[in-house]
Amino acid sequence: MAKQETPAFEAPKVEKGIPISQKGELVNTMGDFLKNLEDGDSFLVKKERTPFWRDAAKTANVKITTRQVDSDTDRIYRLQAIVQPAPAAEAHWIDVQVPSQEA
Repeated sequence: MAKQETPAFEAPKVEKGIPISQKGELVNTMGDFLKNLEDGDSFLVKKERTPFWRDAAKTANVKITTRQVDSDTDRIYRLQAIVQPAPAAEAHWIDVQVPSQEA
């Protein structure tokens, strides 16, 4: 029986003429997608892509939650949009007179 040789290196397919995207462009596109969802909308993703969607949601200031559908798939739900907290009210100090304990 002849021994079958395996190649030491298998070159990837070369693609020409593909423009270089801006750094962070994919996250921005994912964030725009999330922003355009309505509260309660959901979609399926492969489990290994879930962390990327979490990062995009955080960057886009969109609240999401995930649920496992099966061993390879998660469902991502858009929750209510995150509302920026109102500025804290100014503290007003009140002078309180404490009665003396001396008798």
